[in-house]
Amino acid sequence: NRYTVQKDILVIASNLKVPSYISFWSASSYYGFTEQVLNSIYVACTRKIKPIMFEGYKIKFIEVKDLFGYQKIRTEQGEIFMVDQEKLLMDCLLHFKEMGNFDEIEKVFQKAEISREKSIEYLKKINNLSLIKRVGYLLEKYKGIDLSKYFKMDRNYVYLNQFSKKYKYINPKWRVYL
Repeated sequence: NRYTVQKDILVIASNLKVPSYISFWSASSYYGFTEQVLNSIYVACTRKIKPIMFEGYKIKFIEVKDLFGYQKIRTEQGEIFMVDQEKLLMDCLLHFKEMGNFDEIEKVFQKAEISREKSIEYLKKINNLSLIKRVGYLLEKYKGIDLSKYFKMDRNYVYLNQFSKKYKYINPKWRVYL
């Protein structure tokens, strides 16, 4: 039961629930990491909310544990709350189904501008060892950023590609099935 004269779907979607921010495939599109034309807008928020249809777009609310790692972007149409590129890397791997496929996740790692310090800070805040292994491996592969000295690994292995449980190789440093 809200009304708006706004036309920018990102302004509308990121202000429907406060606090929240645009993330996942929508943020990848905003930053130019994907060529896909989206008909769904993905919004990270702290609780589960039913999707909303608006102007031909489906606005999907994805529940995340903590809201951090986003910024307010001022546009002529209004304010957009958008995920930082470092946090987008982690959101992609924590909620991989909201990215379409693993190729889209790899595009984010290839094209994003990454701060080592922010990445370490966010990974420590999330404190998920499987995520640390995946992010660490992909950052090292695509950006040459080695985070291994900042985290202690356990003896368990994780699948890098959560869409497929098949693997050909093992990376012993990050304990990742490739």
